[in-house]
Amino acid sequence: MGNPRCLVCGGSTHKWGKTAAGRVRFRCSKCGASQSRRNDIQARYFAAFLEFATGRLRYQDLLGGGRSARRHFERFWHLWPTSPLVDEVHHVVFVDGIYLACNVVVLIACTKKHVLGWYVAKGEYSGAWQALFDRIAPPDVVICDGGSGIASALQAQWPTTRVQRCTFHAFSAVKRKTTTRPRTQAGVELYGLAKRLLHIKT
Repeated sequence: MGNPRCLVCGGSTHKWGKTAAGRVRFRCSKCGASQSRRNDIQARYFAAFLEFATGRLRYQDLLGGGRSARRHFERFWHLWPTSPLVDEVHHVVFVDGIYLACNVVVLIACTKKHVLGWYVAKGEYSGAWQALFDRIAPPDVVICDGGSGIASALQAQWPTTRVQRCTFHAFSAVKRKTTTRPRTQAGVELYGLAKRLLHIKT
């Protein structure tokens, strides 16, 4: 690694003693400005964190059983990767939210084979759904739970997409009201209809 370029004029520098902290000081040969260089090893820690997060590295593989790695990796757990832009048009896209223990929800859009995109938010509100839909090409059909905020988001981002209510969510909504052992005849019939939703193929 050579001497750094001057931060003021871009000229070449040479060693000029040390700072009070013990780092090597460099002085510009052209303008006389001095500076020091600090090796940034965060990129190295982040690369190791990616190896750990993707399963290619274990704490047991690191020196000291990974005690220092836990400390260095702590800041990276707060980073959320941005979902890629999807310009391929899919026939059917499923969307839903998964709530985590830290009071956030991960909104996910996927096909039957793979995940298309995700968005981390505080709740399933319209703006969060729009942020998810904005990075994905409008599909022919979207299947959702019909929750709050999603209808207006679909109208704003995917106005030509047909909407299908998820049959499992519809069944779950009925089951919450009737329970699995309804006491009235109307409840028995309604619960029976809801169970038949799970066997619809077309």
